[in-house]
Formats: sequence, C-alpha cells, structure tokens
Amino acid sequence: MSTTSAALSLEKPKAYRAILWGGLIAGTLDILAAFINSGLRGVSPTRVLQSIASGLLGADSLILMFCVGLPIALAVRRYSK
Repeated sequence: MSTTSAALSLEKPKAYRAILWGGLIAGTLDILAAFINSGLRGVSPTRVLQSIASGLLGADSLILMFCVGLPIALAVRRYSK
C-alpha cells in the first residue's frame, strides 16, 4: 500500500504542471489569435483587451476605465518626462 500511495503522490505534481503549462500556452495562443484577427480589421490590441474586460466585468467597465485608468495614465505620462 505504501508504494502505491508514494507512486500516486509523485504523479500528481507532474499532472498539475502539465495542466498549468497547457493552459498558459492555450491562453497565449488564444489572445494572440484575437490580436491578429482584430488587427487585420484595424482594431488595436488595447481595444481587444477592453472588450474582454467589458465581457467579464460588464458594460460599466468602460466607464470605470475612464474614471480610474485615464487619470492614472495621464499622471504617469506627465511625471515620467
């Protein structure tokens, strides 16, 4: 019994690592395909990410971006020079 449980415990980290890497590679290829497809239509990668965020967070995420993100971006741009 102890050899079976030891063998199973050694296999679990390898499975989790494979799932993690597989998900990372699939996610990278997915966002890359979205950037390429929308880029061919003249849409910027920023707009693609904004549309993904609005799907996840709802339509109010665009308002939140302008209320929070825009002032931060302007402040960073102003003080980075």
